[in-house]
Amino acid sequence: MPETGELGGQRILLVEDDFFIASDTADILERAGAEVIGPSGCAEDARAMLVASRPTLAVLDLNLGEGRPGFDLAHLVSKRGIPMLILSGYDREVAPAELADAEWLQKPARPQQILEAARRLCPGIH
Repeated sequence: MPETGELGGQRILLVEDDFFIASDTADILERAGAEVIGPSGCAEDARAMLVASRPTLAVLDLNLGEGRPGFDLAHLVSKRGIPMLILSGYDREVAPAELADAEWLQKPARPQQILEAARRLCPGIH
């Protein structure tokens, strides 16, 4: 994927515990000009990064090795008013009602899907 700069100036928190998915997703976002915070595969570390870095978008996996979806981090992102893209193997139906507005991509997502979702969600990009 060519470098486009479409996401220049965006700070994107990436939370994903699968090394290959995290690496590929970070590469997609960085080639589009974003600064990637992380990736982190640990909810506790991701919370600390969220507070310290003030991202403009969060890309979140819901299952960080817990064997079930974890919504605590997504709730925190939502409370802070940060747009989020949930990148998960879980179906959207598992999401609680308060996260119904989150953008959702089912794994495995294609690079173009991730980039298009980031473009839609990042502030100031049209």
